[in-house]
Order: sequence, then C-alpha cells, then structure tokens
Amino acid sequence: VQQLFLLSGNGSRQLECDADTGKALAGVTYWLYDASGNKVADVTTGTDGMAVFSDLPLGSYTYQEISAPEGYVVDDTKYPITITTETLNITETRTNALAKGSLTISKTDADTGKALAGVTYRLFDSAGNKVADATSGTNGKAVFTDLPLGSYTYQEISAPEGYVVDDTKYPITITTGTLNITETRTNTMAKGSLTVRKVDVTGSPLAGAELLLETSTDGKSWTEVSKLTTDKAGIAKWDDLKIGAQYRITEVKAPAGYILLAEPLFTG
Repeated sequence: VQQLFLLSGNGSRQLECDADTGKALAGVTYWLYDASGNKVADVTTGTDGMAVFSDLPLGSYTYQEISAPEGYVVDDTKYPITITTETLNITETRTNALAKGSLTISKTDADTGKALAGVTYRLFDSAGNKVADATSGTNGKAVFTDLPLGSYTYQEISAPEGYVVDDTKYPITITTGTLNITETRTNTMAKGSLTVRKVDVTGSPLAGAELLLETSTDGKSWTEVSKLTTDKAGIAKWDDLKIGAQYRITEVKAPAGYILLAEPLFTG
C-alpha cells in the first residue's frame, strides 16, 4: 500500500493508495504525537485516500500508523518530522505490504516421534484449486510461504516407502491474527500379516498345532514375537507386523497323534 503523507503548519493531508493498482485506499489510521510523545490527533483516510492533519504549530512531531484495512500489514514505525517557517507543508510517502501467511507441517513417525522426511503435501485454495506442493526435509517440515489471507486445505499425497499415506484434507484459515500456522501430523508404518493354515494328509483342517513366530534383523539371531495355536479351521494368524522385518514360523507342538515338523513353516 503506497501512502502519501502531508503535514502543514496550516493543515495536513495523507493520501493512501494501493501499491499494485494505484487506487485510493480508505481506512488507514495514523496518530500524530508532539515532541513530548503526547498524542495530538488521529486521522483516517477516506474514500479518496486522503487524511488531513490541520492547524499544526511549528515544532517536532512523530506520526505512526495505528491500523490498516483487512489484509494489509500495519507499519507501526514512528516517523519524525519537523515543521518550521521554511517547511510548513511536508509530504511523505510510505508503503504497506499485503499481509502474507505461511503453513508449516511438522511430520513425525507415529511410533518413534522422529522427524520424517520425504512426505509430500498439496495445498488447495478455497475453490479446490492446487496452490503448491511441498515435501518435508530432514527436519520433517514441509513449508508453504507467501500465502494471501483466506481459507485453504492441505492433503498428503505421498509418503516414504513403508508408511501409510494420510489422504485426509485438513482445513486452515490464514487471517491477520493468525498469519503463520504450524501443524503436526504423524505417519504410521504400514503393517502386514502372516497366516498359516494347517491341514492333515487328507486336506482337512488341523487344530491344536502350536506355532512360534520369531523376528530377526540379521537372519541368524531370532527373537520371539508370540505363539499361537491353530483353531478349528486350522488357522493361526499374526497381524500388525512391520514391513521390511524378517520373520520365521516354527511348529513347537504338534496336535495329539501327529509328528512335530522339524523345519520352519515360513522364513522371509
């Protein structure tokens, strides 16, 4: 916002203009202070973009912007001027930037709480149009900047290998009171399952076989996960198993009348 500020021993004017369009800008309020810091007057630009301070005695003053129209950043700097017999009419130009906001999404692993890189988000405007994409870095942050005031939604569109994509559309609203928004989101690891179905030589379900599930990081040293016994359908099933982990299933107790299997039923 371009601002033309006029001060005079007989009177003063302020002209407010939009920096992009050059049109007059109404609704910008300034306060004027004397040399002791006491408020002398306040003035607000009208529809013609002008604000007037009048009948100012010679002396030193400061002026400060107090408020601006919705969507504009207030410049709260105190600017000094001095009215003398040689400088009765003073003209000064100031600018206001349109308010811009940001959205920072902090991504973490749901289990460990560690920062998660490689998660891509898409930002949409209130009409559902794509604004931009951003991908989390090593600090787990995906950042959108220079966002005009308004309503948006953001959605995760891809996640690192082994993680479940959260495709929920989350709404946010950027206002002059809430310009910079930070939200934390988590990703859970994808989970797998292992199912064993035991049958006898005739193909009939075999209940009562106790099976041991173990996991390993090197394929040599194994750690027990849990034991299950096949049900009447001959089924034993493990859920919520980590993607990328190595597992082994071994029969540790055979049903009555059956020989225990010596080799693992599954390794992989």
